[in-house]
Amino acid sequence: MRALYGRWLIILAIGVSLPWSAWAYEHAQEDWQALHPANHPLLGKIWDVTGGRFMPPAALYHRLQRAHFVLLGEVHSNPDHHRLQQRVIESLASHGRRPAVVFEMFERSHQPIIERLRGRYSDAADRIARQTAMDGRGWRWRLYKPLVEAVLAHDLPLFGADLSRLTVREIVEEGLETLGAERIQSLGLDEPLAPRVADAMRADIVASHCGFAPETLIEGMMAAQRARDASLADVLIAHAGYDGAVLIAGSGHVREDWGVPIYLHRRAPGKTIFNVALVEVVASKVRPEAYVPAIPDEQPPFDYLWFTPGGQADDSCEQFEERLRKLDQTSTPNQTD
Repeated sequence: MRALYGRWLIILAIGVSLPWSAWAYEHAQEDWQALHPANHPLLGKIWDVTGGRFMPPAALYHRLQRAHFVLLGEVHSNPDHHRLQQRVIESLASHGRRPAVVFEMFERSHQPIIERLRGRYSDAADRIARQTAMDGRGWRWRLYKPLVEAVLAHDLPLFGADLSRLTVREIVEEGLETLGAERIQSLGLDEPLAPRVADAMRADIVASHCGFAPETLIEGMMAAQRARDASLADVLIAHAGYDGAVLIAGSGHVREDWGVPIYLHRRAPGKTIFNVALVEVVASKVRPEAYVPAIPDEQPPFDYLWFTPGGQADDSCEQFEERLRKLDQTSTPNQTD
């Protein structure tokens, strides 16, 4: 089992408004780094899911200024997503906010490294990346570097929030019980997901792994995802006293129905939470509503969708299968389960 999971772990890690004409001009001039598709009617637009309308970036920034928790969901490999996250953080800072910035990409155990290096070296971001093995853990440092540098340049608190890979592996193999009853309760994991939400989460995990996820690991993967979400929320709550907190994480983590927000609602009731999903457009989907996943009787999982190009034209599942094939080819023949 450990050899099987080890291969999968590599895969898993991974009020103020502008005139409409000014908004259209801004996005017509957008220098997108991702390329596919090059021309799409939704590119650069922001969709207010609850309001059912588009909104300019200035209006989104204004709303986020009022939030205790700002959750920015990304596609990890998309450079434009990190650039837009940086814009949000710089907007908050330029208006006097000093939020803690919490990263999925750093583990909680990395915090001593971050504190030891920040502020001491001109290349502190690069040193942090090297000593926390960003690239070695599957995070492309060249994509995250400008974002981390911006956080350090504004002297904002920066915190790692993910569980260690060893802990995640243990949860996948043994379940949440490996955390112990006291920690399960303190993280808000003692209340199960509603059955329909759990079913949707299970289907999402299967789909995101293109149907290749081993059936025997799916329940453990769900447990690990929930534990990671609860850990991200825990760090947000612990450091919100700075001036609120911003989360940088994959879009699946910021979902209202099963992600970080449910633990924030349980443990920090009354706090304002806004989540923004940075979304890669698909050529065949030109209406913003088509990008809003829905679970019957549940509210939409995101408050706002911000549309960008995608990073690749090829079918993502074909690429996923190719990655698995390469992993199989590099596996040693005497590995055992």
